[in-house]
Amino acid sequence: MEKPADPQPPTSLDLWQRWPHFLILGMAFMLIISNYAWQVLILGAHGGIFLAVLGGAVLGVLLPLYIWSRRLGIDRQRDLRLDLPRPGILLAAALMAVCSLAPTSFLAELSLRLKPADPQWAADLAANMPKTWGGWILVCSATVLAAPLVEEILFRGLIHRTASLAWGPVPAALVSSLLFAIIHSQPWFIFGLLGVGLVLAFVFEATGSVTTCIVTHGVYNAISLVMISTAGEDHAQTSPLTLTKVAWVAVSLAAMIMLGRWLRDHTGTRPSRTRE
Repeated sequence: MEKPADPQPPTSLDLWQRWPHFLILGMAFMLIISNYAWQVLILGAHGGIFLAVLGGAVLGVLLPLYIWSRRLGIDRQRDLRLDLPRPGILLAAALMAVCSLAPTSFLAELSLRLKPADPQWAADLAANMPKTWGGWILVCSATVLAAPLVEEILFRGLIHRTASLAWGPVPAALVSSLLFAIIHSQPWFIFGLLGVGLVLAFVFEATGSVTTCIVTHGVYNAISLVMISTAGEDHAQTSPLTLTKVAWVAVSLAAMIMLGRWLRDHTGTRPSRTRE
């Protein structure tokens, strides 16, 4: 009589196989609301804009996500696409951020022409810009590290990926980018924010890597932070449209397309649409 074969271990299922799409989206929106609520609480306690951003990211998103991941068995790399890209991929992601500055700045100026920036918002932002090394550490931690990390997990790792599985990459890019722009509550920059969201969606579809999107987002924010600190309240002002500016936009778009193709070819197919 033959000995019965040992039972095979159960196959580990990813979050998208265990949960219906509406539950994953529900989790993402709960984290967004939690982030916003913590920001309001910290601002109400006179904590400042950048402390609110950092506190909302850590207390409103990262901490709940860590607790849920331990309880639900969420895998960092498989379920959230937080992989460890090679140095060449990280460099390409940084270059993508640099190339996206001209097109997204052009779109932001279009928004400003339709709706000028709120003077109080510009004054508050200028007043919160750091004047000490400790202040710069706080600002960089909030805008270059924490904000890109949580926003890419939410908008690309959860919302975009779920929408891509359900409807395909183009609708997913539009939905995640529009939500990304609206959540920032800056209507005078709405076209620019939408452009940034589309760039990050493009990177995600090319690589399937949230980490690569985080790097792109972080470098973009770092350069924008330097530009804002240099310009002060004038950073929300428009400048004349010139042929040189249009040429820079065209060249930058061409460079972004080439970088996107290179990223796709060196990171494999688009795993955002797979259900392995």
